[in-house]
Amino acid sequence: MPNKEAAMLVDDPYPFHKDRAAVNRLPTEILLSIFAIVLADDAPIHAQRQRLTHICRLWRNTVISYAPFWAQLVLRQAKSVRNRVELTKLDFERARICPTLDVTLALEVRGSPRPTQPEDEEAIFAEIKKEAREGEQYLSLALAHDVLTRMRILRVGAISRSMMDLIDEERDYSTLANLAELYFEPGWFDSPYMLRRASRLFSNILSQTRSLDVLQLSSLAMPDTVFFPTLRKLQLKRVQLNPGSHFPSVLARMQNLEELVLLGPSPRSQLISFRFDDPRIVLPRLRTLALSALYDIPDAHWIRQLDCPRLKALHLQENEDEYLLDWPPVRQVPIPDTLAAIQQHAWKLEELNFDFVPGPDNLAIPFLLAQAGNLRRLAITEELYAKVREIYGSMPFPTVEEIALRLDRNHLQFTLGAEPIELPDDVVPEPAPPGEQEVKVRQLEIILRELLSRADDYERLGQRTSKTRNADMGHGNGRRVYLYGPPRYKPPMCFNLLRSETTKLRLTPVLCQELYVGHPDWLY
Repeated sequence: MPNKEAAMLVDDPYPFHKDRAAVNRLPTEILLSIFAIVLADDAPIHAQRQRLTHICRLWRNTVISYAPFWAQLVLRQAKSVRNRVELTKLDFERARICPTLDVTLALEVRGSPRPTQPEDEEAIFAEIKKEAREGEQYLSLALAHDVLTRMRILRVGAISRSMMDLIDEERDYSTLANLAELYFEPGWFDSPYMLRRASRLFSNILSQTRSLDVLQLSSLAMPDTVFFPTLRKLQLKRVQLNPGSHFPSVLARMQNLEELVLLGPSPRSQLISFRFDDPRIVLPRLRTLALSALYDIPDAHWIRQLDCPRLKALHLQENEDEYLLDWPPVRQVPIPDTLAAIQQHAWKLEELNFDFVPGPDNLAIPFLLAQAGNLRRLAITEELYAKVREIYGSMPFPTVEEIALRLDRNHLQFTLGAEPIELPDDVVPEPAPPGEQEVKVRQLEIILRELLSRADDYERLGQRTSKTRNADMGHGNGRRVYLYGPPRYKPPMCFNLLRSETTKLRLTPVLCQELYVGHPDWLY
């Protein structure tokens, strides 16, 4: 409903008192508009008098019977509310009206203040124990039979050993037969022992599931029998298959697959494996493919076996956390066979993430330019973009609507004028030669001015047509630009909000309206 019509509902308060039945049937989107209007600074006077009584009562009466509002169950953050346990129980009571549920099982991971006195240490320890008990109480509610039978989406994050024990006690995994989506992302502190237990747990759950639409797993060892032919989205990060598995033959049965993400595989993962007599892997609906940078001859053969004519998004990116893992060293530059295998396909890509050491320029740059006429989204290192620009000239990717430039850690921190980030003891970045960072910032300014100049030109000329307003907002002729790299900014933040006296980029705020710092939401 337009804001004007929503405002009319606010301007006349009397119908709310006479007959709420009609108002309670209004869609949630309309009520959100009403709520926003009465909280505005220029709201009608009589609406201001009713902010806390009338509108909030109306809002409560509506959402109390709105099932999608209560379908997502997650433990509130510690200290976010006064009575976390009581409100959590109330959440489950409200969720009784929901035919399907989206449940999250995870502990909150947050830093604890360092104790300055012995009594402080006791208080901190007591607080940690209290939060652990609250987590176990939440888990006992989430594992109730009536919750499990209605569970359609299950998200599991960092959990304690005691919470894992409670989950293991639920032996009847057949109650999760109707599960449609399953997600697992371990905490950074999870031990190999906990990951082995998690692997067994999810193998048991998946063995009882009838069909699955979405499966997203990380840091587990799994048999290849858990991958359903019904999957639409499959995302595996640092996942190893059990010995004897042959993933390509399993993958070939997934005719409904629309998104395939295989990131961070170890050299022993067996995800990318091949036999010379393997048939082609035909995935007729696949539109998104994300792979860690591929370095070996088997990788190139695996890519050649793919047959996915509808592919529109390709992500090739390096593992960001290899230094944390006990893996043998791999090649730092992909062999020519890998890029040649990709070029062999007649893909017209609209989204490309080319975030790895690309190898010889005479291979990488022609591949990028061959896709330049179709791309709408592009993620690329700043260094490679500069090389393409030297050959092609300014604006080598004219159709791109969103472009993300990856900067190395030192360059990003210097550009923003931020404090250096503390790194693990075994990770020591190479110091840049004197003056090199200043030169790189000036080069980055030239690139950004070209990418963002259209919105700036319209603003400078004062042409405020609808077309130019869209350009200023990053649509139509405009372009949204991201600078990303470690550390992560989630969600991305507008560059103008990060400006400070130490910021090195000399670009006007008007020019930077569509400049963001952080990973765009379309990157993995």
